[in-house]
Amino acid sequence: MAAAMYGEQPYGDTYGAGQATGTSPAKPNRDKKTCKSITVKQLLEAHSDGNNYFVDNDPLATVSLVGRVVDVNASDLGHVVMIDDTTGVCPVEITDDGDAEKMRGVEVNKYVRVFGGVKSSGGSVAINCMHVRPVEDHNEITHFILEAIFTHIHFTKGTRGDGANAAGAAIAGAAYGAGYGAAGGAGYGAAGGAAGGLVDSVMQVLDSPAVHTRDSGVQLDELVRMLGAGVTREQVQAACDALLQDGRVYTTIDQYHFRSCTM
Repeated sequence: MAAAMYGEQPYGDTYGAGQATGTSPAKPNRDKKTCKSITVKQLLEAHSDGNNYFVDNDPLATVSLVGRVVDVNASDLGHVVMIDDTTGVCPVEITDDGDAEKMRGVEVNKYVRVFGGVKSSGGSVAINCMHVRPVEDHNEITHFILEAIFTHIHFTKGTRGDGANAAGAAIAGAAYGAGYGAAGGAGYGAAGGAAGGLVDSVMQVLDSPAVHTRDSGVQLDELVRMLGAGVTREQVQAACDALLQDGRVYTTIDQYHFRSCTM
């Protein structure tokens, strides 16, 4: 697996794409709705224009956060989980949609990774959870901090195709190797064994220009048709589930619509 890219995608495969374009600074693309890795402090300090929240002058669509569960409370719609990532504490609202597995591993003093939208709640900011999973390997916590740093630098400094950028890529690659070497076998590597080459094929479809611009992503049955003959719905579902666990895709309007986290 390739090195991570600026935290906009937990496991990117296009990190080096900007390095062959010379030494001119490249402005971050602020038009696409991407999955941004942020800290609680950044989230709590985000400013709003009444319609969107902004971090580093970039509108927040979907965010990713890693932290420790410090409190779990039942609500009218599901659960409110308080997450502490050492920079602050924020509420994550998880809607009860009948999926018993949704709260699996979400326990006090356990670390989780959350994907969701940003919303105003009770005069403060909260995450409207789309997907949550337990952190199985605590090296992911360190790796996530690097993702958030890269994201911040990307949107405040831009990117350069010089040696400094290459060095950043090397650091990210080293962090990835240290942080996910063991977990890779249980995550993406396992997905490759379970779903064959479908993992890469699914990502190619979800990253294609015609699909990536869809806010709602691609519905599972449509994804099966786009992949062509020879694959079953169950195989594609398994590949999507593995990508969800790896944080490379997220669900949108329901559990069967998938969208890539790639920039």
